Amino acid sequence: MTSCSSEIPIDSLPELERLVILAKLVVPLSITFPWNNVHTLNLTNCGLNTLPIGFEKAFPKLSTLFLSNNQFQQVPEVIGKCPHLQMVAFKSNQLTSIHPEALQAQLRWLILTDNQITTIPHTIGRCTRLQKCMLSGNQIRTLPDAMAQCINLELIRLASNQLKEPPIILFRLPKLAWIALSDNPFLHSVFAARSTVLKVLEDLEESKDAEILGQGASGITRQYEYQGQKVAVKTYNTEINITSDGLPEEERRIHCAAAALHCSALIQVLGQTVRGSLVMELLQDFRAIGDPPSFDSCSRDVYSNDSLVHALTIQQAITIVSALLQALVKLHEQGICHGDFYGHNILVCATDLHQVRLSDFGAAFFYEKGSLYGTLLERIELRAFAIFVEEVNTGLKDGASQLLRELVARCRKEEPSSENTFDCVYIWWKQTQLTDIAKEFGLGIDETVVEEKEPN
Repeated sequence: MTSCSSEIPIDSLPELERLVILAKLVVPLSITFPWNNVHTLNLTNCGLNTLPIGFEKAFPKLSTLFLSNNQFQQVPEVIGKCPHLQMVAFKSNQLTSIHPEALQAQLRWLILTDNQITTIPHTIGRCTRLQKCMLSGNQIRTLPDAMAQCINLELIRLASNQLKEPPIILFRLPKLAWIALSDNPFLHSVFAARSTVLKVLEDLEESKDAEILGQGASGITRQYEYQGQKVAVKTYNTEINITSDGLPEEERRIHCAAAALHCSALIQVLGQTVRGSLVMELLQDFRAIGDPPSFDSCSRDVYSNDSLVHALTIQQAITIVSALLQALVKLHEQGICHGDFYGHNILVCATDLHQVRLSDFGAAFFYEKGSLYGTLLERIELRAFAIFVEEVNTGLKDGASQLLRELVARCRKEEPSSENTFDCVYIWWKQTQLTDIAKEFGLGIDETVVEEKEPN
């Protein structure tokens, strides 16, 4: 990646493949020669509000375009003329609309977080290759019917919008697996009725000098000692109104509610400080089982050669998967959707590979259990769970497990909506494990069919 500076000979600039501009540009922007080899262009924070006519001809091979933190009021038509453009970012501009012709079939990754967009044009239906769509922090009231044609969409972020009704068309997409919906009007009453109040630990005093364990857009996590025990304290960033997942305050309260379920695979929350910071168990020697998606993988996690998954035996993997499935059962029994069930959010203890924790509730939200849309949300998260199990099973050090293959197939089985829930999958999983144990010892077992009641 090359940044534009006076030290680069002007006649060599058109040969660059990746270009980052680190300065305010003269508006209107003019281009004096074609950049025939540039496939990645980063014009973040350059004071732009428009792109020049002929932009697509100046960058004929452009596939990735970053225009975040600028002053655009509309996603411009000209980006729809770039024949190879797959990834576009307009985060934190002044967008109120999207030009209908800006959306074309080759688009895979669209980032429009933190703007003022009210409607999505029907031309979104052209984006049949779209995998990842980031729309949190806008003013979107409804989604167009044409979104039903986005058949490859796997991840969407719609937190902090103005959706008054559940976007059922979106929930029925065949590949959707990760979703964020918190802080929308149709969920406000559910959230208000289900929030959990935590015990205030008045004798834990916070300090900015404490060791920092990690930090992100939603806040900073530091290490403290409380009553002779090392703990992790996350202080939420109240100055941030919106992240790609949702509101930091929403994340904090959802995390509290999940901790109240007392599940071994969910991080234990001890309480909150006077300032409202979350006090949690300190996870020592825990590592993420996967790495976040890359530009190339788009919506799928990356598992490098030194990934923890390659150290797992089949039995360790089955133990981990069982614990996570139980955690998801408990969450969805309470009408909580995690929304970001990925390997990079699943932590395994490097010194005891049977111990696992599901982390990061940034995208999580309450929903109405037993509703039509609630059942569809379970099916969405079931897809995420199946993808994770399949990824883990592919990387095990002693080969793949047939039992885990069967679990993936069961999660993906086209069942009536009342039968395709985490409860039903968990019952099937336990019965299947018992059957396998019985076969191993040459015993018979009565495989009783368990009838599930329709959701209330």
